[in-house]
Amino acid sequence: MFTSHKYALPVDPTVTISGALAMAGGPTPDGKTDEVLLIREGEIITTILGGTTLIAESPVRSGDQLFVPMRSWISRNAGLLATFSGLVLAAAVAFGGN
Repeated sequence: MFTSHKYALPVDPTVTISGALAMAGGPTPDGKTDEVLLIREGEIITTILGGTTLIAESPVRSGDQLFVPMRSWISRNAGLLATFSGLVLAAAVAFGGN
C-alpha cells in the first residue's frame, strides 16, 4: 500500500490478494494495484500477484509484506494533461488562423 503503515494481519488462505490489501486499509487512489510487490526479508520477490489470486495459491508466506507502488505522475494526472493539451490546441488554432 502507498502508506507509511505496516500491518501484521492473520489472513485466511482463502482470502485474495485484494482482500488482504483491503483488510490492511486498502491502497490509496494513487496506488498501482496491477503491480503488487511481494517483499520478503527486505528483498523484492519477483512474481505476479493479481488481485483475484488466493493467498493459498500465491508465493506469499508468513511475515511477507505486500506493497502497492504509486502510479506514475502521467497516469495520475491524465485528466489534467488532456485539459492542458486541449487548451494548447485551441490556442494554436486561434493564433494560427490569423
